[in-house]
Amino acid sequence: MTSSATEPVPEDTWSSLLIVAGPSGSGKTTFTQGLYGRRLPPQILSILPQCLFYAPNMDPKFPMRLNRPPSESTPRLSVPEKPQEQGRILHYSLNRLEKDSPGYRREALLLQRYLHSTKKTVVVVTIHPDRHSLAKQYGKRLFFDRRPGGGPDNRLYELKSMLQFLKVSKIAQYFAYRFTDKVPRMYREWFSFIDSVLQLASASNSSLSCHRFVVEPYLTGTSEKAFRVLSSSPGQAASSVSR
Repeated sequence: MTSSATEPVPEDTWSSLLIVAGPSGSGKTTFTQGLYGRRLPPQILSILPQCLFYAPNMDPKFPMRLNRPPSESTPRLSVPEKPQEQGRILHYSLNRLEKDSPGYRREALLLQRYLHSTKKTVVVVTIHPDRHSLAKQYGKRLFFDRRPGGGPDNRLYELKSMLQFLKVSKIAQYFAYRFTDKVPRMYREWFSFIDSVLQLASASNSSLSCHRFVVEPYLTGTSEKAFRVLSSSPGQAASSVSR
């Protein structure tokens, strides 16, 4: 099989797939770190197949790259993983999903191909902060986040972060999050979109088990970002959540 930057094609199959979806800045990477460290709500941890706790994560923008969890931060199972019990974690940005754009059909085909490569279980987690919190998180990541430590790597990172100020599209994104209906519109389109894709996947694979969660990020007493479940449902979208 071949892969391209715009239409990645999975090159193998796996038993379980976790789709972590949300707009840019919503906390997809933080959620995955919480998964690796077993710091997610019990309601989610209890439903996830064990192979997902140390599965590599991937992004449709970088189809050839598998980001594996740091071995020192990933609790391992006492029983070795069966070769057929493999998992994948897909980070999916809702900013890629514009229903009226030419890429909408491509995005549908992309997810269908990932789901076609999933044999047993798919879990979809939609990270859903309210639009004011999302704008705050996005602005913090865009303008204020710095890599810990010093040295040349940190200075280069700070320079790259400062250059974000020059990107009109990034500034426009922040104001769209904060002052327009873009965020609720993206979620409406996403819930409708993922419902249709999951229905097709279930129709082609009757043994596929589907689970849906909608979560929101919040700060714990130690200022560590955590997640709480807003809604959950097997099979169908938890699209009744209003933010």
